[in-house]
Formats: sequence, structure tokens, C-alpha cells
Amino acid sequence: VRADFDAAGVVQSDAQIRQAMDELLATAVEQIKAS
Repeated sequence: VRADFDAAGVVQSDAQIRQAMDELLATAVEQIKAS
């Protein structure tokens, strides 16, 4: 993800990327448990 963002000129810190990934993972886990 970091390399892709750098190549596209997207400015996000590693901490911001990690936080978004953690939130997406939590959402995915909730959806799996609900199905």
C-alpha cells in the first residue's frame, strides 16, 4: 500500500494507512460473523 500511495503521490502517514486497514478489517469481521 505504501509503495502504491507513494507512486500515486498520495500523502498519508503509515499510521493513517494502518488505522484505515484496521477499521476495514474490523468491518469485514463483523460482516462475516453476521452471515
